[in-house]
Amino acid sequence: MILTSQNAVHALNEVVNRWINEKTNSHGKVLKTDEIKVYRQARWKKLLDLPVFVVGQATGSACLSLLFEGRSRNSCDIRGEKTGKASALLPELLGFCNACNVLDNEQPRLLFFCGDQRRDTLPTGIAESHKAELVEVTSYTTVPRDQQKVKHELLDAIDRITFKMNKIGCLSDSLYSTHGTSVITIWVVLFSPSGARVVVPILDEISKQGDFVQALPHTSYKEVFRIAAIGNTTASELVKLGIDEQSIAKANEPNERGICNALTCR
Repeated sequence: MILTSQNAVHALNEVVNRWINEKTNSHGKVLKTDEIKVYRQARWKKLLDLPVFVVGQATGSACLSLLFEGRSRNSCDIRGEKTGKASALLPELLGFCNACNVLDNEQPRLLFFCGDQRRDTLPTGIAESHKAELVEVTSYTTVPRDQQKVKHELLDAIDRITFKMNKIGCLSDSLYSTHGTSVITIWVVLFSPSGARVVVPILDEISKQGDFVQALPHTSYKEVFRIAAIGNTTASELVKLGIDEQSIAKANEPNERGICNALTCR
């Protein structure tokens, strides 16, 4: 199995649990619940004895806690946690396929659980290698949210952050003055290309409208946004959206530590 995002893991876990516990089959026939549940749990467990390929530590951790629930880390064959992008996972996948071809003298079948906006990196790389059969399952879809609602939530979050910064006494360290206006830098961390496509236009709109954030009554600050990206794919999308590449703080590994390191270096 290939799972490149936490969304795919959550979707697969929900479907598997529903399948194991359902009381009727696809034709509406009532099943012998206890017997079928034991049988399906055994089939699922057998599938999990095969390698599971992931992109990044966060997806690997989601697999461990949801799909491999109750099993120790050493008993799970999760691969790719040190990769931060699909292009880094591809050589590991192809190496596995080579080993299967040598041992079994046949191409392995790879089951790829992905979103409706998945990149072509893995499908194209695997197809061009002629080393495996890839079966794609679209396990989740990305649905846009109302832009104005997202904008209001973002402004509310900024208000709460600045209020808390003032409360603990660190707001003044983040302020500077330009043309007689107090300015505060707000870091926005983006974790996906789809998130970037939603948030960047909103940030542009807020900046053009000159919206102010209010940390305390009778005090306001002009916000300047800086952007951090969880990895190369999100950073590339930000560049396409017009963000200067040099201004993006990019994590060198797709996790909290990588983001913290990227912000510290700025």
